[in-house]
Amino acid sequence: LQRYSLLCGNNASSGGALHATDNSTVLASSSITLVSNSALEGTAGAMLVDATARLMVSGQVLDMLHNSAASDGAVLHVMDSGQADVSTQGASCSCNVAGGSGGCFSAAGQGRLSLSNDLSLNAVHNRAGQGGVLSLGGGSVSEIQANLRFTSNSADVAGGAVCLSGSAVLRLHPSSSLLVEDNVAAEGGGVSAIGSSKLVLHDGVNLVVANNSADVSGGG
Repeated sequence: LQRYSLLCGNNASSGGALHATDNSTVLASSSITLVSNSALEGTAGAMLVDATARLMVSGQVLDMLHNSAASDGAVLHVMDSGQADVSTQGASCSCNVAGGSGGCFSAAGQGRLSLSNDLSLNAVHNRAGQGGVLSLGGGSVSEIQANLRFTSNSADVAGGAVCLSGSAVLRLHPSSSLLVEDNVAAEGGGVSAIGSSKLVLHDGVNLVVANNSADVSGGG
């Protein structure tokens, strides 16, 4: 995919617009808009990465709007030992909905998700059962070298912005920033960490968690 790519209005059982599998590598070096793609029965409203596949997204801008999944990952779901690397200069994720986990991004199994190259990502008005923006489960790992703003997202159950479960790890590297503000969930209005999951903050990370709310417990 080169220059400018628009993936719009695609539907599938899983992986509404793109499915990377079986040791494949997908390189996207253009500005990309993902809008109104749907996983009608399973995961990944727009992009599904599984098995030992790899997805690499670079370029100027990644815009993600109005995508949906019946299960996990309204925009992107990484499973098994798949890997997704996003290193665009800017990104926005708005008004996406997952019936399961991850209103924007989700990873499970041994999936790997990295946001790097000092990417600036704004995520607003996304919704899921768990993790209004990001959900990591199983033994998945997410490496962050980016500036993230998660505001006004919601989850029906846990983690209005971020939900970590199982033995998943979310690691923020030096000079990264994460703003979690005005998000809502039943438990963990901003961030929910369940089981042996870990949120790892290296020196030099700027973390702000403010004005989140929970109906049951853990407003922050």
